[in-house]
Amino acid sequence: MLDEIVGNWSVIMQPTHTTAMLQSRGVPAYKSWPASDIIADAHMHARGAIIDGEESDRQKRSAVSDSARFSNSVEPAIDLETSELGEHED
Repeated sequence: MLDEIVGNWSVIMQPTHTTAMLQSRGVPAYKSWPASDIIADAHMHARGAIIDGEESDRQKRSAVSDSARFSNSVEPAIDLETSELGEHED
């Protein structure tokens, strides 16, 4: 029953307003980001959390980078290739 009440209430609320209201009352809250918002976020790109690349067929693709950062480490190589249907099934 509580799930239904909160669900019905949250559908009519704006995320920014809801976040501010809940946080002002000490509730740790923030809207969930869809993947498209995360990939489009300039800050995520600037921090190296999202990297852009190109597959062998020239299709552009974004990927989540390795989150661990150490001063003397080598930047990880991230393979952006997507397996073909049925590939790697043996």
